[in-house]
Amino acid sequence: MSHNHLLWWQALCYGSVLVATFSCVHISADQHSADASGRQQTVLYQVGADYPEYSNYSQLEWQQIASRGQLSVAKIYALLVVQGSEEALTEARRYLAKYPGNLTGFEALAHVLYAEKKLALANHYARYVLARDPERKSMYNVLGLIAVYEAESLADYREAEALFSRAVESESVAHVALLNLGFLHLEMGALARAKASFFRAKDVCDSCPISMLGLGITLRRLDEFQEAEKYLRLALKSTMPDRTRYKFYFHLALVLRNNPQRIQEALKLLAAVINQMDAKEELYIRSQAVLDEIRLNIPKTLNSSL
Repeated sequence: MSHNHLLWWQALCYGSVLVATFSCVHISADQHSADASGRQQTVLYQVGADYPEYSNYSQLEWQQIASRGQLSVAKIYALLVVQGSEEALTEARRYLAKYPGNLTGFEALAHVLYAEKKLALANHYARYVLARDPERKSMYNVLGLIAVYEAESLADYREAEALFSRAVESESVAHVALLNLGFLHLEMGALARAKASFFRAKDVCDSCPISMLGLGITLRRLDEFQEAEKYLRLALKSTMPDRTRYKFYFHLALVLRNNPQRIQEALKLLAAVINQMDAKEELYIRSQAVLDEIRLNIPKTLNSSL
């Protein structure tokens, strides 16, 4: 996969302006994985720290789980969210040393290894889990992410598409696999399929903001600007960290710039992003580039009033 394609695919995880893939970690409710209330935990890893609203747990709850002394699969994922993949990998190895046959622990290990970009090992353990329990289909999501990360051709994308489609069969990760399919279809230029995947994800995840972000991007590319704006504004009604909100502002500005009567709205959104971001951050750079382009191309009479 080219460097630019990698930026496209990973951007949301690493703070770029473009939308990225997601990996879902689902912890089944067993003695090693549920909290005291029995609530199951789902985290979009590498996204959870900056986007806690995309997981079943708040950032504070993840911090509390990470600080616990006892070994648990939940703690592995909490460390991944709160401290990063290196600490989570150490915890996963400790856990599997004590519970060497626990497949839930191996699931966690596969996710952490992907986060560490130790792809050969992540692939090995994902397939190890599936060989022993084919119903643990969250592993197809990991395999799909690996296929995308290493993709060099359309055939590789097709392989990833098939893997994510298998992951959709798993109730615990269906919405994340559908999001992955949507963003993969965007990368492939298959806008009709991207639209369908995002609408399905929206239904499954109860209108989670990221599904509506995907819809906003896709509908804008389909020139369905009113619908794109509708879903982006619906998402912005959700509680989210400011840094997440700025990403939505950026994409909403891309929609509004297509209406000459709403250029000033677009510029205000871009200015809000620029004023809050560091000049070295990609979201700042992209927002500044779009703002400059708009000002260069708008009529002089309007430009003079801005």
